[in-house]
Amino acid sequence: MDSYPAELIVQLQPFILVTGIIGDKEGTPRNTLLQKLSQPFEKYPDLSRSLADTFTKYGKTKVWSPPQEAPNFHFALSGPGYRYPPAKSRANIRNVSDLGRRALSSLPPRSHLSPLQVGSPLFPDGILSPAWIRKHLEYIPSVQIVFYVLPDASVSEDAALIEAMTEMRTQNRIRGIRHVAVLLANRADLSRSESDTRISHIRKMAGLDERASFFVLPTETSDLGAFVLVLQRSLYEPALEYYRERARHVRRNRARYPPPPSITQPILAAASAAGVLRPGPVNILGSVGWTVRTATKLGVFAEIQYELSEALSQYGEAYECLMHACLANTKVLAPRTKRWAEAKVLADTLSVKLIKLHLYRQAVPQAMNQYQRHIRHIAELSTGWGISTSTYEFWSWLTKQFQILGDLILHATRPSEPSERLSSSLLSGVSNGIFGAFMAQPGTHFYHAALCTLERAERFRVSQDGDDLPNYAKEAQIDHIALSVDLFTTAYEAYKQNNQNRHMYLMAARIAMTYFSAARYSEALPYLDRALRWYRRSRWTVPRFLLVTYAAQSAIAQGNERAAVMYLLELMQTVPDEVLSLQQDVLTSSRKLLTTNRTQSGSKRDLSMNSSSDPASEQTNEDLSMSPGSANMLLVSAVFARHRVLEMTHVDFQLVLRRMSFPVALETLRVFIEGHAEPFLTIQFASHDPTHESESRKAAMIDVGSIDLKSSTEISVTLETDHLAIISGAFKGHAGHYLLSHAFLTVRTSVGQVEVPLRIQPGLHWLLQGRNGCQILTLPPSERRNEVIVDVAAPTLEMSHPEKMYSGEIHAIDVKIGDTLDHGILVLSNDTVLAGAGLASNAEILERSDSPSVDRLEVNTKISTVFLRAPQSPGSLYVRLYGMASKEPESAPISHVDYCIQVENAFEVRVHLSWIPSLVPRCGHLTTEIDYTGDNPILFEDAHVQTSASHCVQPSIPLGSEEQTIWDNGNRSVLVFPLAEQLGGTNEDASLNLVWRRDKTCATSCTRFSLASIAPPLPNPIDVVIRAPGSTKLESPSTMQITLSNSTMMPVDLLLEIDQDDLFLLAGWRRHKVSMLLPNEQRQIHLTLIPRFVGLHTIPKVRAFEMRTDMDAIPINTPAPGVMNVE
Repeated sequence: MDSYPAELIVQLQPFILVTGIIGDKEGTPRNTLLQKLSQPFEKYPDLSRSLADTFTKYGKTKVWSPPQEAPNFHFALSGPGYRYPPAKSRANIRNVSDLGRRALSSLPPRSHLSPLQVGSPLFPDGILSPAWIRKHLEYIPSVQIVFYVLPDASVSEDAALIEAMTEMRTQNRIRGIRHVAVLLANRADLSRSESDTRISHIRKMAGLDERASFFVLPTETSDLGAFVLVLQRSLYEPALEYYRERARHVRRNRARYPPPPSITQPILAAASAAGVLRPGPVNILGSVGWTVRTATKLGVFAEIQYELSEALSQYGEAYECLMHACLANTKVLAPRTKRWAEAKVLADTLSVKLIKLHLYRQAVPQAMNQYQRHIRHIAELSTGWGISTSTYEFWSWLTKQFQILGDLILHATRPSEPSERLSSSLLSGVSNGIFGAFMAQPGTHFYHAALCTLERAERFRVSQDGDDLPNYAKEAQIDHIALSVDLFTTAYEAYKQNNQNRHMYLMAARIAMTYFSAARYSEALPYLDRALRWYRRSRWTVPRFLLVTYAAQSAIAQGNERAAVMYLLELMQTVPDEVLSLQQDVLTSSRKLLTTNRTQSGSKRDLSMNSSSDPASEQTNEDLSMSPGSANMLLVSAVFARHRVLEMTHVDFQLVLRRMSFPVALETLRVFIEGHAEPFLTIQFASHDPTHESESRKAAMIDVGSIDLKSSTEISVTLETDHLAIISGAFKGHAGHYLLSHAFLTVRTSVGQVEVPLRIQPGLHWLLQGRNGCQILTLPPSERRNEVIVDVAAPTLEMSHPEKMYSGEIHAIDVKIGDTLDHGILVLSNDTVLAGAGLASNAEILERSDSPSVDRLEVNTKISTVFLRAPQSPGSLYVRLYGMASKEPESAPISHVDYCIQVENAFEVRVHLSWIPSLVPRCGHLTTEIDYTGDNPILFEDAHVQTSASHCVQPSIPLGSEEQTIWDNGNRSVLVFPLAEQLGGTNEDASLNLVWRRDKTCATSCTRFSLASIAPPLPNPIDVVIRAPGSTKLESPSTMQITLSNSTMMPVDLLLEIDQDDLFLLAGWRRHKVSMLLPNEQRQIHLTLIPRFVGLHTIPKVRAFEMRTDMDAIPINTPAPGVMNVE
C-alpha cells in the first residue's frame, strides 16, 4: 500500500490531540501561559512516558478497522507550544514585484489548500490534495486533551492554572474543538478535606462545566489503559459532533461553488500580476471538479463517524463523477499531466474506499464487483490515453491494484486487535470464510501482482526507442526482479499463514524461476532446493522435473559440480513428455560430469544423496538431501512367492533389475529388509566385455539359493542398458513381518562415488526361465507383493462334538491338546452371547455327567473327555477351546479354536389346566400332550411336574413296560397330573420335566418346559362405577354417584375412601363402609361436590378396598373419576 498516500488508504477515525505529556521540539516557541505552570512531563516523567505509550498504543492508524462496539480514536501527542495551522490566510508568494504583492493583498484570505488560493498546490484546477485529509488526521483535532499539574495550595498558583485553562478553552472554542483538562495530583493531596472544594472551584472558574470536560488522574494510577478507554467512551459523542458540524459547513458552502466570474477574475488577475500563471489558456476548476471535491469531503467526514451508508453514497458519487466526467474526458484532464495523475490516484483510492466499506457491511460480492469494474474501466480509458496493455505503465498500475487488494484482505482476515474490540458479526463472517467464499485469498492477489511485475519488466525490455517514452529513465532505475521476488515472498507468507502448502511451494518455485531467468543462479539454487523438497513428495511430476532441470543448470552455471551431479542423477528416470526434450538436452550437455573411468574413481570422494546440505557452497563437507525414489536410473522390483508362510519354512523371493538408458556407471546395489540395519544382499555390477556380445541376453536368470539373513550375500551381475537381471532366492525367517523396502545404489561420477537411495517397487508376476525367454507366472492378487508375513505354526487343538443336540441334552465330547501346549481352557456361550464369554442361558460344562456345572473347565491331560449340557432354549451354542502355554495367572492364550452346535427341541408339549371351583380346598388336574419330534429313537424314563409348595402334584406317572419307554419320531403320550391347593405356600411358576437318554450308555438328560402359573383362578372382582356431571356452575352442588356390584359367590365387606382435593368441597364423610354386600347385589352411594374454582378440574379420586378378617385390606381397581367443567 506504499504506492498511494497513506491518508487516502487508512481507516479515518476521530482525531484527538494530547498535550502536556511530552516536551516541545527544539525551536518551538512555548505557550506564555503554560510557561508559568509546572509541566507534567517535567514533574512526573515516568507517568508521562507511560501515558504517551498508552495513547500511542490505542491511537495508531490502521488500514482495516471495522465498526467496533467500543469507540476508537486516533491519538497524536504534542508539546505545550503547539499551535493550530491557520484556517485561512492571504496569498504569500516570495520574489514577487510590488504590483503583484499589492494585487495579492487585495484578495480575501482563503485556505492554503483551496483551488482558489494563489500559490496553493491546487491552484487553479486541482481537485483535492491528500494534505487536506492529513490536516484533519494529524493537525486539527476534534478534541484536545491537555494535562495539567495540580499546584501547591495557593491563590496565585490556582489563579495561574485557571487562567491557562480558560485561555486554552477559548482558543479551542474558536475552532469548534472540545477542550478537555486532565489534572494530575498525588493521592496525598487528593485525600485532604479541602481538595474537593478546591478542585471544584478550579473547574467552575475555568468554565469546564460541560460533561466530560474535566478529569482528575491520581499519579499513582497503574491501569492507564482503563483510563484511556474511559476517555474514549466519554469523548466519542463530542468528537462526532465536531465532524457533523464540519460536514454541515461543507453542505452549506456547496451552493457557492463553482464560484462566479466576479470572484475568479480578480484571482486570475492577481495571479497574473504575481507571475504564477503558466503561459497559455488557464483552466479554473469546473463544476465537475467541485462536485468531486465536495462529495469526497463529505465522504471523509462520514467515514470518520463510521456512517457507512453515508460514506458509501458520497464516495460513490465522487467516484462516478471522477471516472465518467473527468478521466473519461481528455479535454477536462489531459493525459500524462500532473492533474491527470492526481485524479487517477484519487480514483484508485476511492475505489479502495468503496471496496472496504462494502466489506465492512459484509457485502463481499459488491466489493468484488467494484474492484473488477474499476480495473475494466481504467483498462478501457488507458487505450485512449495511449497506455495500452503493451506498455509497462499499464502493468505497473495493474500491479498496484492486485497488491492493494491483497493487503486489504490480509489485514481483514488477520486482525491485530483483541477479539473483544471487534464487531462480533464481522468476526463471525471472517471465521466462517466469508471472504474466501467470494474472493481469492490474499496470497493469490500478491501472486497476480508479481506476475504483472514480470510482465511489466518484459514490456520494458522489448520497448523500442526507449528514450522517447515517458518515465523511461525512471523505469530503467527500477529493479523489477527485486520487486517481483518481494511480491512472491509476500504471497508465500500469506499462503503459509493459511496452511496452503501447495501454493506456498509454488511461490518458492516462482521465486527460483525468476532468479534463474535473470541469471542470478546463486540466489535461485536455495529456492529450487526448498521447492523440490515438497514436489518430490507430491504427485506433480511435471513441475518437479522442470525444477530439477533448472537446479542442474544453475549448479553448472555456478560451477558447483557436486550439486550439479546430484540433480543430474535425479533426472535419470522416466519423466513426463512435457519435460522429455529438456531432460535430454541437460543430460547430453552434462555427460562429462556423469562419466568417469575406474582409475578416476579411486579418489574415494563419496557423496550420499540421502543427507542434507547447502547446494550453494561447493566446499562444504555436508551432503545434499535426496529422498528414496528420487532417482531411478535402475528400476528394482521385488516379489514373494507367497504372502503368508509358516515359521522356519523357506520364503521364496525374486528381484528384478532393469537398467535405464542413462550415461552413468553402476558400482554396487545393497538391498535392505525394512527394520534391518545391514543389507541381506549385495550386488556387484561387473563391466561388460564386448568380446562376448553374442552371449548377452535380454534377461539373465540368477539363483542365489538359500541365504542367511544374519550375513550379507554378495553376487556379481553384468547388466547392460535396457536388460533385465532376475535374481531368485529363499531364506528362513522367524515369525514377523518382512518387507523389501529400499536399496542403495553406488554409482561413479566425475566427483567420486555417489550413493543413491532407491525405492523397491512391488512386482506383479513371478518370472520363470523358458526356452524362448521368460515365462510369466501370475500370482494371486495382493496389495504389496514385496511383503511377506511369517506366522507361528499353530499348536494342535481339537474337539470332537456333535453337529446337533436336543434341548437339555448332556453329551460327551473329547478334547485333544498338542504337545506344545501346557493345558487348555474350555468355555461356551449361546447365540445371545459372544463366543468365549462364559456360562450363559443354562448351557453348562460338566467334568463328569453327575458333577456340578462350571462356567469354564481347565483341561490338563492331552486327551480328555468332558460333558456338555445344551441350553433349554433352541439356538446356536458356541464352544471355544483356548490353548495355554503356561499356568501363570497373567499368561494369555496363544491360540484358540471355535465350534458351533445347533440346539433343537425334541418334544412338542401342549398343556390344559382345569380347576374344580366348588371344592374347598380347590382341586384340579393338569393334562399334558407330549409329541416326540427327534430324528433318532430315545429312551424315555420319566415325566414330572415341578411346582411350588402351594399346590400338591403327583410327582410322576407310571409309563408302562420297558418297550413302551422307547420313543421314535411321531410318538405321542398324554399324561394327567392331579392338582390340589394348599394355603400359605408361595405362588411360583411351574415346569414340566422330561427325563430321557439316547441309549443306555449315554448320560441322562432332562428337558424342561415352563408351565407359567398353575394357580387356581382368582374370584371375580368387585365392580365399582363412578358417575358425575360433566359441567356445572361455580359453587353449585353436584351429585357424584358410586355404584358397587358383587359378582362373586360370597358376601364381601368394602371400604371406600375419597381423596381430599382443594378444588372441591365434599358434603359428607370421606370414608364409607359397605357391610355384607351380597352376591349379585348392587348398592349406590351419593356424594355432594361443590366446586370452588372456575375451569376444567379432575374429580377427586375414589379408592376401594375389600376387608377380610384373616389378612390386610385388598385394593380393588376403580375407574378414573373423570373431569368436570366449572363455569
